[in-house]
Amino acid sequence: MERIRTIELRDIESKEQLGGYSGQIVTCITNAFGHEMPEDEVEKALHGEHIALAITRDTEEVVGFTKLRSLSSEESVEFGHKPESVGYSLGAATVSKPFQGLGIYRHLNKVSVLYAVEKHAELLVTRTQNPRVEGGLISVMDELAGQNILTYRLERFHQPGFYGRRLTKDPLVTAGTPFSELNIDAGDCFRIIFHLDYRS
Repeated sequence: MERIRTIELRDIESKEQLGGYSGQIVTCITNAFGHEMPEDEVEKALHGEHIALAITRDTEEVVGFTKLRSLSSEESVEFGHKPESVGYSLGAATVSKPFQGLGIYRHLNKVSVLYAVEKHAELLVTRTQNPRVEGGLISVMDELAGQNILTYRLERFHQPGFYGRRLTKDPLVTAGTPFSELNIDAGDCFRIIFHLDYRS
């Protein structure tokens, strides 16, 4: 992590606001997943209330990325909360393959979760085919449970065929986890909802 610095960006509504980072983020996503992603999905990834970038100190290369999008009042109600509840959809951290295993993934997830906690978010929602994504977020939540978050509750919903394809080129290890029930090649995923409660 000594080679990496973190940049946090706010209220990004278009990729033009990202300047030169825009293309680098796309390259990072492509490298992490092992193949190009559909243009509409990449376009959605390039805007949000909070974007965190991991950038190399020497070459200024974007090697990690995550983002938060505010949930609408309709989404809050759908997830069992009041319309005025603060909530975020989390694009779980993406890290270029040569930089995986260095702690960047966990760091970026923690940066995003801390931002949501500072806003007293009651909901944090993400989707994934990968049990390591869920496990990484639980690890961050457990760390924060003794600090900012009083308690959290996790819900997991199977969404058959949501993506219409496998997201990552590399195989996923799902044996012994709830993710083993997913047909990943058909695009199944879990929608994961963290319900957060705070000390008064």
